[in-house]
Amino acid sequence: PGTFSEPSLAGVFLTLYCAAFLAQYLTRKGGSAKAFISLVAMAMVASTSSLLAVSLTLVALLISYPPFRAPLYINFSQAKRILWILLLIVTPAVLVLLLSSGFRAVLTTVTVTKGESGSFVNRTASDLYSLHLLFQTYGIGVGLGSNRTSSFLSTSLSTVGVLGTLAFVVFCYQLVVGLQEHVWLKWGLLAFFLNMAISIADTTIPLFWCPILLALRFSLKEQDRSLKPAQENLNSQKSSTPRFRTV
Repeated sequence: PGTFSEPSLAGVFLTLYCAAFLAQYLTRKGGSAKAFISLVAMAMVASTSSLLAVSLTLVALLISYPPFRAPLYINFSQAKRILWILLLIVTPAVLVLLLSSGFRAVLTTVTVTKGESGSFVNRTASDLYSLHLLFQTYGIGVGLGSNRTSSFLSTSLSTVGVLGTLAFVVFCYQLVVGLQEHVWLKWGLLAFFLNMAISIADTTIPLFWCPILLALRFSLKEQDRSLKPAQENLNSQKSSTPRFRTV
């Protein structure tokens, strides 16, 4: 509890790493050990939103890097990697659920029976109230710091409105589009923002801005690298052009 104030904050921290390690493994730029360790850590935290965000990101990863291609091409190496990921997820989960009644009860509480808890009722009520504020202000919002709900998406809509939320989404899209070499960070940010949109409303924590600054740094570095050959070519053309002195 000294590092994170609640399980959801620890979960969103692990979500970033877990999705990044899975992306590294599927793109053949990393092993499966880090992904497995992060999955085990996330299971120990047992955050509902984090498990959902990683599951959605894993589905998107499998769609983006499929082992099958038209018409009848099968990438057996990629199929083997996907099979290993499924085994790393399903096998420990089945064993723990069968052997540990305590963990089975915790996992059931945060997944199946989560909708019956008081936490779910309070979070849903705060999100509905944020939508009420959005309609009352005709989509403009009540201003930053004037309302805080249980998730980033509802908080953003109720404070900065539709246009402010859309502007932030465009900013995040432009940020990750420039990441061509650091694909792992692109997928990590996708899972991170999904988790934030579901369960984290705080935008003043360093955990929110550090990945954004890291992605911005990598994106600018890749842009400088791509523009460097063109600049060198332009400089060489200028140096080869004959110069005339006017009298």
